[in-house]
Amino acid sequence: MQNKRALFVVGGPDAGKTNFIVRLWLSIHRGAGLVTPVGIPDELEYLQQGVENLLSGNFAPHTTSSAGEATHVEIPVARRDSPNDRGILLLPDADGELWLALYRNREWSGAWEDAAQALAGVLVFVRVDSEQNVAPLDWISAHQRFGRAVDLGDAPSRTPTQVLLTDWIQMIIAATAGRRQAPLRVAVVISAWDLVPADQQVLSPWTYLRDNYPMVEQFLRANRGILTSDVFGASVASGDFNDADFRKKYLSGDPLHAGYIVREAAGVVSRQDDVTLPVAWALGWAS
Repeated sequence: MQNKRALFVVGGPDAGKTNFIVRLWLSIHRGAGLVTPVGIPDELEYLQQGVENLLSGNFAPHTTSSAGEATHVEIPVARRDSPNDRGILLLPDADGELWLALYRNREWSGAWEDAAQALAGVLVFVRVDSEQNVAPLDWISAHQRFGRAVDLGDAPSRTPTQVLLTDWIQMIIAATAGRRQAPLRVAVVISAWDLVPADQQVLSPWTYLRDNYPMVEQFLRANRGILTSDVFGASVASGDFNDADFRKKYLSGDPLHAGYIVREAAGVVSRQDDVTLPVAWALGWAS
């Protein structure tokens, strides 16, 4: 694992992880961002299948892990502004069900343990308006309506999304304690940012996280001594393929250069074309 810098890609079902990885590979392959390629990924076919989907106006299909394992995508990369600073970007792209199993069983495989040896940061994904997002229960309203406690069913299927996200971050911090010389870098990526209401897209992704996942936002701010965090809005297509008019415009334009990142820096919210920014930040290659 020497010279390798690993990023864990974290998120439940329909969080937007795979589509981001595909758009990330397109950006890295083009050499258009802060992170540039210095070799050929070992899972090139996996990435190319995703590229074909994205360039034809289709989101990637649901990721299915084999035998409870993740697809380990390894991409040789370097910093654009410091070509001698190189590494292997390890992206264990696990399906959401595997992350739910980790929450329930409190253990991961030997392959994940090996990757954790070189862990530099974590990309935590949550998608805007996903049907898989579970809102926290309003206990007062539930009691007033039903007059009794509500059966949530089997955990973790009904566990609120913000509880899962917070627990996953805590689990990774605990599992890698003593291995890192610097605080763990946690980048929360809010995927499908284009689905955020138009009047809210000018707001900071931090504001979106606070309003929709307050437990996660509070946890990140309260633990600045053991982790460094930032929040990014991400769109891999700059729109929704389910919108026929947008899809037509997308296909008649330049799909290769679509996608953007929204970030707040120094109190200013900006939209940037460099989709590699969350990765560069999580690797410690961007401030």
